Amino acid sequence: MMARRAVVLLPLLAAAVLAGCAHAGSRVQLAEGADFARLRRIGVMPFQGVGDKGAVVAKDIEEGLKGAGYEIVDEKLLERAMAGHRMDSDFGYGLEAAADVRIQTGADAVLVGRVARDWSAAFIIMMETEMGDKVLSGVVKPEKKGEKVFKGPDELARTITGIFARIAGKAGF
Repeated sequence: MMARRAVVLLPLLAAAVLAGCAHAGSRVQLAEGADFARLRRIGVMPFQGVGDKGAVVAKDIEEGLKGAGYEIVDEKLLERAMAGHRMDSDFGYGLEAAADVRIQTGADAVLVGRVARDWSAAFIIMMETEMGDKVLSGVVKPEKKGEKVFKGPDELARTITGIFARIAGKAGF
């Protein structure tokens, strides 16, 4: 099943990374009509594409979000809620998965991501659990001038939580 996901997701990741190459830096946007300010309880799935380090990325993001005042759902409950649900071709989950996550974990939203094998970028999507709609999506790249790859999970997590902080600030969090 993971190989099948990779076949579907790799072209999407490649397209997202290439689209982001035209301009340096991350390109993450709120979905039209998304209400980021109402999200308080977040689930973070282990990031794909980097093996065991994907869980480290998720943990580091959780720590950053906790520090920003978000409540993080229990990872075991989140894994159980997501078991049996497959990502669709748009790198998201359907309404049934969103409902299962909301009922079993109380999460307002779930963050999923995939890291390029060379750590040059990560593709992220956050979906709210009420209707399964995307809240934000985009490509995250190293923010330090001249850096072409993330040095590791902690740097990627800091970059993502920094983006969330900027978006939350605009959303009135």
